[in-house]
Amino acid sequence: MLFGGDYYSEIMNKWFNVSEKLIKWHDGRTIRLCTLNDISEKINYERVIEKQVFYDNLTGLPNRLSLDKSIQGIIESDENSTVMLIDLDNFKNINDSYGHNNGDRLLKEIGKFFEDFAQKNKKLSIFRFGSDEFVVLLRDQDQAEIDEICKIIHDKFNTEWQIANSTCYCTCSMGVAKFPKLDDTVNTVLKRIDLAISYAKKQGKNCTINYNETIGRILSRQIDLERLMHRDITNGFAHFTAYYQPIFSSSEKKLVGCEALMRWNPPEFGQVSPAEFIPMAERLGYINLLGENIIRIAGRQCKKWADAGLDLRMNINLSVGQIIEPDFLDKIDTLFDETGAPPEKICFEVTESLAIHDMEKMKELLKHITDKGVKIALDDFGTGYSSLNCIKEMPLNTIKIDKSFIDDIAKNPDTAVFVKMIVNLSHDLHIAVCAEGVEEQVQFDILRDLETDVIQGYYFGRPMPSDKFEEKFLSEKLQSVK
Repeated sequence: MLFGGDYYSEIMNKWFNVSEKLIKWHDGRTIRLCTLNDISEKINYERVIEKQVFYDNLTGLPNRLSLDKSIQGIIESDENSTVMLIDLDNFKNINDSYGHNNGDRLLKEIGKFFEDFAQKNKKLSIFRFGSDEFVVLLRDQDQAEIDEICKIIHDKFNTEWQIANSTCYCTCSMGVAKFPKLDDTVNTVLKRIDLAISYAKKQGKNCTINYNETIGRILSRQIDLERLMHRDITNGFAHFTAYYQPIFSSSEKKLVGCEALMRWNPPEFGQVSPAEFIPMAERLGYINLLGENIIRIAGRQCKKWADAGLDLRMNINLSVGQIIEPDFLDKIDTLFDETGAPPEKICFEVTESLAIHDMEKMKELLKHITDKGVKIALDDFGTGYSSLNCIKEMPLNTIKIDKSFIDDIAKNPDTAVFVKMIVNLSHDLHIAVCAEGVEEQVQFDILRDLETDVIQGYYFGRPMPSDKFEEKFLSEKLQSVK
C-alpha cells in the first residue's frame, strides 16, 4: 500500500510532505521510492494567512468569517445551539472620553475575559463580530445554563474596567436566539440576534432579550416602516396628510378653530399611529421636515377657509427641534409667504421642554412670531417640571391642560381644584385655557363651570380629513358664503 501526505516531526520541529511511488530498479526489481519535502515555510505562511482571514487582529478571537463558518456547520449537523450577540452600550463615549487607543485596550480586556470564559466551558465559542460587538456560540445547553451564562456576562459588565490608569464602566446589551430552525441560513440566524439586540436597545440597554416571533414581527414592521418613511418623505411627502380636530368654546359650544395633526397612510400598512411614526421620524432625523410640511398643508387650508370668510383659528404644533434650528425664523417667514396664511389666524403650539433650552433665546424667537400676529399655546400643560416658569416667561396666549388631568376630573375633586387654580392664574395673566382630551358630557359640564375657555377632544370630534371636517362642521357656513 502506498502512502503519502503531510506530517509533522516533533524532533525536528518541521513539516514534511511525504510521497511514495513504485519504480523499476536497475536490476529489474520493483522498489518503493519515498520523497520528503520540507514544507514548514509553506505551512507557516498558510497559517498566517488563515489567522488574518479568520481571526481578529486586535483581540485574537475568531472573527465574523469564522462565525459564519461555525454557524453553517451547526446548521448542516442540525445540532441544537444558541447564539448570543453582545453589544457594548455607549462604547463611543469610551472612545471620546479616553481616546481610541484606550478604547482598543478595553476591547482587548473584554476579549481576554471572553477567551478565559470559553476555556472554562468547552461547549462555548467566542467571536468578535464587529467593532464593539462579540458573539457567544453555545452548543447543546439547556435554558438554565443559557440564563446562567447571560448572568455571568452581565455581572462582569456591570463592574468597573481598568483603562488609562482609571476606571470606567461599560455595560452591554444582549440578543439571544436558538437555532437551527427549518430552512435556516447563516443570514436568518444572524438577523434574529440583530433584531433581538435592537429590541434590547429600545428597552433601555443593559439587558438581555431572547428572540421570539413577536419581537421579530414588531421589528420587521419597524424596518419596513422606516424604509417606507424614507421613500415617502423623499417623494414629496407622499401619503402624509393633515387631519383636523375641532376646538369649541365652552360657553357657547361654538366652533372657534381646529388643531392640524399629521397623519401617515402608507398603502402597504394603512394608517400608522402618530405614537409610532412620530418617534420614528425623530430617530431618523425627519421630524423637522414633517413639521414644516404640516405648517405648509395647514397654512394653505387656513387661507382657503379665511378666503371663504370663515373665522377659524388653526393650531399647528412646533417641535423643539424646529425652534432651535439656526434658520427657524427664516423658514417660518418663507412658509407664510408660500401658503398665504393670515398670521392672526395661526396659533403655534409649543411644549414645556422649551424651558430646558436658553429661555432668553426662546422668548426672543417666540416674540418674533407673535409680533406678526401669530398666537402661541403651551401644549401638554402640567406634564413637565417648569410649567409656572413657562407661564411667567413665555409670550403665551393659551394654555392647554393635558388630557391626563381631564380623564379623572369627574371622579377626583383634587383634579378639579387643580384645573380651577390654573384657570384663575391664567385669566389673571390674560391667558386663555383649553382643556384637551374631553370625551364625556360630564367632563364638559365641569370644565365649563370652571370657566375653561375652549374645549378639544372626542366629545366634539376626532381628527378627520379636511373634506370630512368641512362636511361635519362647516357645510352650512360654506354654503352661505357661496
